[in-house]
Amino acid sequence: MKKLKVNKNLLSEKSLRSYDIPDYYYDETINCEECNKSFVFTKEEQQKWYEVQRKYFWMRPKYCDVHYQKWLVRHKSKIEMDKNLKELDQTDSLKVMYNTAESIYQYYLLNKHQGNIEKVRHLLKKCIDAKHKIKQSEKILVHINEIEKNKA
Repeated sequence: MKKLKVNKNLLSEKSLRSYDIPDYYYDETINCEECNKSFVFTKEEQQKWYEVQRKYFWMRPKYCDVHYQKWLVRHKSKIEMDKNLKELDQTDSLKVMYNTAESIYQYYLLNKHQGNIEKVRHLLKKCIDAKHKIKQSEKILVHINEIEKNKA
């Protein structure tokens, strides 16, 4: 079994406070939390995680490459949604409201119909009520209502 020496001088402070850090990295087999398929967390990946990125030593990846990419899309979408919501609090612009609603809607779809859909409804109705007929707003609102109706 091949191994790679752990350079403890490069580990994070938090890692150094933990106990029983091994002297070597070995390839490690992990099961994906999403699909339960096994994948290998290579000794080289471990070295990068712990010595370059300085992640906590006992932290392990949760997802295979396919599900990690899906998680990353959801994660980036949530960050974008949070940014848009913050902008929304600072403006009355219908364009910003619509863009925020669209961003939340995309997050809602990516996350298997979970998220703050009431906020989307409120923003889209506000756009429509303000007589700024944005056809896409109406389309999305119809789709949301269909999804919610089917869930009931």
